[in-house]
Amino acid sequence: MNILAVSGPSQRCAEAGASLARAGGNAVDAALSAMMVALVTEIAVIGPGAGGFVTVGGPHHPPVVYDGAMAMPGLGLDPDRVGGGGVPVHIGYGGGVDTIVGPGSVAVPGGWAAMGEVWQDYGHVPWREIVAPALDHARRGFPLGSVADYYLNYSFDPIFSLDPRSRAALHNDNRRRKAGELIWVRGLADALAAISSDGVDVLYQGDLGEEISRDLLDRGGIITRRDLREYRVQKRSPILLPMGEWTVALNPPPAVGGVALAGMLAGVGHRPPLSSRRLVEAQMEVLGYRRSFVDDADDWRGGVGQMSARMLAGLGSPSTVNISAVDASGLACAVTLSCGYGSGVIAGGSGMWMNNSLGEIELTGGRFHGQTPGQRLMSNMAPTVLWNESAEVVAAGSPGADRITTALQSTLLSVIVEGSSLAEAVERCRAHVEHTPGGWRLCYEEGFPVNGFQMPLRAFEGRHMFFGGVSAASVGSGGDMEAVADSRRVGKGIVV
Repeated sequence: MNILAVSGPSQRCAEAGASLARAGGNAVDAALSAMMVALVTEIAVIGPGAGGFVTVGGPHHPPVVYDGAMAMPGLGLDPDRVGGGGVPVHIGYGGGVDTIVGPGSVAVPGGWAAMGEVWQDYGHVPWREIVAPALDHARRGFPLGSVADYYLNYSFDPIFSLDPRSRAALHNDNRRRKAGELIWVRGLADALAAISSDGVDVLYQGDLGEEISRDLLDRGGIITRRDLREYRVQKRSPILLPMGEWTVALNPPPAVGGVALAGMLAGVGHRPPLSSRRLVEAQMEVLGYRRSFVDDADDWRGGVGQMSARMLAGLGSPSTVNISAVDASGLACAVTLSCGYGSGVIAGGSGMWMNNSLGEIELTGGRFHGQTPGQRLMSNMAPTVLWNESAEVVAAGSPGADRITTALQSTLLSVIVEGSSLAEAVERCRAHVEHTPGGWRLCYEEGFPVNGFQMPLRAFEGRHMFFGGVSAASVGSGGDMEAVADSRRVGKGIVV
């Protein structure tokens, strides 16, 4: 048995990671297994057709980021096919969101490719044992979780009821299934069994990918077999940000999440006290720069690169799931994957709900199918690993769209600046600046000091899932471990 801490969005996810520890697995094994369970069971919040990033590292493990982000499809496709297959919808979630769903909104999913490559480099236990907990849930079915139920209150009718397979999986006796009711998705167990026995190549090179591509193309999507065959995980050197005794490893460009988080951390600095005003000012500086030079830019990749250089040189002064795990060796792994708001589409007989990353208007500059086939899409995700001179190690990440970076800013600075325990840091009250037609507005949780801020305010009672849902795990210099799941969402942390 290995000694480790793992945190995820539900009890069953954390238990999957713990079971891998008991089987001798390390932090990577535990994090991957927990994420696979999330892909199966966190309906609508995430899905098997996800993409994202894995950050691995620690004081004795050179840090690396595995980029499995979504890619623009359409390689080898007739250009006349591009631009269709999407359905514009509005959902009330998060104060109101416009997005595009349907088969044409599905980007090339890189999540499985990234997990497969990380396992090849770091895994200690057989691949089939890592997939086994997720496969078991797919075979037996599972109760719908409360967070998924909350999101489906907004998204079922406009998104997840449009596809007949999706509707059948979530609907019963002329009504949507509710929290606690059994969900069983036809075909999903067979797809996971193939991934378990043949590895991720069955999705990118084999029959499973063939079925998914054929079905999406038949319904107006643009993912070709060539898109899947030519998809490659990119191993990237992370942004390494020194913060006093701590070193923070974040995902680098072309993703914008790690760059923005680096700016928000550096903008506050590592010296106490942790000023709420400076925290908000750093958010405004970073998000204002991003809004002006990245989000709507024709060359947003160049904008992210310039933003990265400016963040680290000194700016001013200087629907997603995350799993975090650390083990006794100091190895830390943070995995963040996303399906956007969900396309509502189950591809073919695979049982796999797909992403709507091509329809995330806020990440595409409003240009549906406007990217070059094969290029990575913009991402807010920021799975992060940090360690200090005393060999303390933390892995952390969060869902929450553009609130990912502000949630992690608050959490990590509480650890770095104030020396807070992980539990205290995750539960610290948060604030997030958002841009409205009238300018900046400060969203804040009860307890966050707002006196003196000269801007419109939007208050939230208690701890609210609007402000993300951090999953974090740590090992202290004496070997003591902590695994924390944010109370803003129904998660669980387990120390084995």
